[in-house]
Amino acid sequence: MTPIQAFYAKMRESHKWTTFWDLDYSGNIKRMFFMHEEQLKLLQRYPDIALADCTYKTNRWKLPLLIILGITPLDTHFPACYCFLGGEKEEDFEWALNSFKTVTEIDISVWLTDRQLALKNAAHKVYPGCKQLLCLWHINKNVLTKVQATWVMPYLPSDEEIQEVMGYRNHFMDRWRGLVRAKTTDEFDSTWEKLKGDYVDQPGLITYIELEWIPRRFEFAMPWTSSITHFGNTSTSRLEATHREVKHYIGGPGNDFQVILERIENHLIKEVHRLDADLANDRIRPPHAVVAPACPITTPILIEKVSNAALLLLAKQYKLAVGQHTPTCTGNFTRLYGIPCCHLIKAILDYSQFKFIELKDIDPHWHYKRPTEEDLSTGTSHDILLRIRAPGMARQRQGRQELNARRAMDHIAREPCAWEGQQILEQAQITRGRARGQRGRPRGSRRGGT
Repeated sequence: MTPIQAFYAKMRESHKWTTFWDLDYSGNIKRMFFMHEEQLKLLQRYPDIALADCTYKTNRWKLPLLIILGITPLDTHFPACYCFLGGEKEEDFEWALNSFKTVTEIDISVWLTDRQLALKNAAHKVYPGCKQLLCLWHINKNVLTKVQATWVMPYLPSDEEIQEVMGYRNHFMDRWRGLVRAKTTDEFDSTWEKLKGDYVDQPGLITYIELEWIPRRFEFAMPWTSSITHFGNTSTSRLEATHREVKHYIGGPGNDFQVILERIENHLIKEVHRLDADLANDRIRPPHAVVAPACPITTPILIEKVSNAALLLLAKQYKLAVGQHTPTCTGNFTRLYGIPCCHLIKAILDYSQFKFIELKDIDPHWHYKRPTEEDLSTGTSHDILLRIRAPGMARQRQGRQELNARRAMDHIAREPCAWEGQQILEQAQITRGRARGQRGRPRGSRRGGT
């Protein structure tokens, strides 16, 4: 039995790993999908959004390694699965995503990728109703590359020439970012028309953007992505960090599948332990900014079940609600993050009987444990019970002597009348004066005076 045959037999008998194989007509491995049981558990808890991309130079056969990431309520990530591909064609990605869907039985609603058309087309086929986002960081870098080619730095430039060229580049990039951050479609269209008019003398740059990115604006520009609940994930930089860590554990491109899988499992177990520790620390250490009196709209059960990352976003919106921040509500924040915006919080404070945020107001993505409908209804009633308290005690500013005198009268059936109250007050003042060493002398008298 060859090493690859022994590895194949071992993986088929493994209870920890779920694997799928695709062999060609000669029996050579074309593709291999593998997913650990811990990865499946994490994905079942946090299935709202996935990031996907390939990395290279991980094995002796030069097969690309596709890694899919999930996002936790702590705004951190975890590797959801791995897949070696024979290439980067649409059929390769379609096979990998079909394997992923078969194992998880989960319909991922949002996919974030770079501009890899084969992967995007495969995601549309396997998850026909999903929303797709493009990595905004990669888009900005591609536009910057074209901008650098438009305003070329001269050879051995002077300080004035450097400042002039960088000024042109930075000004255009600021205009481009303003276009991407437009709040409405009308604002986007008007900003784009003005940008084209201002740079009519740069037809190459404008044509590049018009042909390359404007047709895909629905996947990265805010007027359209603001309707997608992506929890603030707009770039695939998390994947780049994961690629670096996985390749560090693998140790180089000269290893076979057996060694690679063992080292990937070591990396995965470390990530699972780190996530468990982070979740535990997050639960027992809520920031001061998310609890009363800094943020009185939170409740103990909300702090117990919702991550600090979500509560900090909620606390910022509360500060805006009680401040002077009164722009028109677009609903973008609530749709993006699944958290009440400042306008909704202000409405709760002004008109609701119970002035706090309920568990059902927070998207399930931010919960430590995926809540059920029963959990949300129980949490709501529990929150209401926690908010019901006895009337506040009436407090008066009194000195110690007045307070003692008041306590001495507590058992009298009636309240003291005016002259009795005056008498009690005078007696307390005389007692206080003697305690200070005046021995009952009037304040204006002098020693030995008449």
